[in-house]
Amino acid sequence: MPESWRTKRLVLILYIAVVVVTLYLCGSYLIEDARGSNASATIVEVQPSDRYEIRYVTGEGIECTVSLRWSSLSKPALEVGDTIVIHHPKNGPCSNVRHADDYGQPIISVIVLTMLATGFVLYVYFYRPTKEEQADA
Repeated sequence: MPESWRTKRLVLILYIAVVVVTLYLCGSYLIEDARGSNASATIVEVQPSDRYEIRYVTGEGIECTVSLRWSSLSKPALEVGDTIVIHHPKNGPCSNVRHADDYGQPIISVIVLTMLATGFVLYVYFYRPTKEEQADA
């Protein structure tokens, strides 16, 4: 087997390992988020740069106070005492809190698109003719 094929095989194995680990982590995150629930939260403090200190009680009775940043472009004018609906994961309900209308995290889309682009680059890398193949043709 030529040396170039050994290198290509190693690159392919590493890429597949990264894809499998990434898919597992993204899938675990999405499943954990889907198992979560919504809660009604009260604004207790308005902070600079579109951050709000919110307080809410989960369905299991856990009281949480967290800082939430409004991630959508259409940020409403909120004041202390206003109520919003948030979504939290089942495990660790006081972390990874998001506004209920904010569907998913954009980082997952970036990761998936990066993996697809990397796969395309590897496909071109593997199937482009080498100098030896071009000389033989």
